[in-house]
Amino acid sequence: MDLYVNDPPAPIQFLSARKLKGSKIALEVDSKRGAQWLRTKPVQSQFLDNFDGSAATSLILKTYKVVAEFVPTSLQNDNPAALREIEKCSGIGAQSIFAVRWIKPAQHRKPNQRVAHAIISFEEREAANTAIRQGLNIEGCKVFAHKQSPDPNRCYGCQSLDQSHFTKDCKHEQACGTCGKPHSSTECPVEDTNSYFCVNCKVSGHAAWS
Repeated sequence: MDLYVNDPPAPIQFLSARKLKGSKIALEVDSKRGAQWLRTKPVQSQFLDNFDGSAATSLILKTYKVVAEFVPTSLQNDNPAALREIEKCSGIGAQSIFAVRWIKPAQHRKPNQRVAHAIISFEEREAANTAIRQGLNIEGCKVFAHKQSPDPNRCYGCQSLDQSHFTKDCKHEQACGTCGKPHSSTECPVEDTNSYFCVNCKVSGHAAWS
């Protein structure tokens, strides 16, 4: 592992650093291969060790996201082999899919639900555009995709969308993003969609994250 970490594909030069919202910093490097090398977990870990622990806790990678509709729920989205199969069957570049994430958590699906919407993150803009133009072949089904619209900033503490604060600065009463009750969304026991409650819309039937 150390040999790999210390053996970049070529000398990497950081071209720029730009401050973003929420104490984030965008870093630009001089090559695609350099960016891919930084994406690997052992390299990320050692890279972040060079920062003050309070200053850098994670490395967020630039990706190009599309919304894929009616994706078969049989897809093992956390299995790299499944992502490579999508690339192969869809005629897009190898290793171009960075991740696939279900929009609605699997535990909140209806019984026997066979398809669901997902967000597919690509490492390259060209691959994302190909998915939008031609669609993707996933689990033997033709799946169509469109560009993801920017999500409004939502506080994961109180679920507010007013963008006046971030989660770490929230001073409001905690609210679950699924049922609206005063507990963490990750601890919510509610699975029946009829029991969902959006604290922003003040109505039942859907969650704040939907």
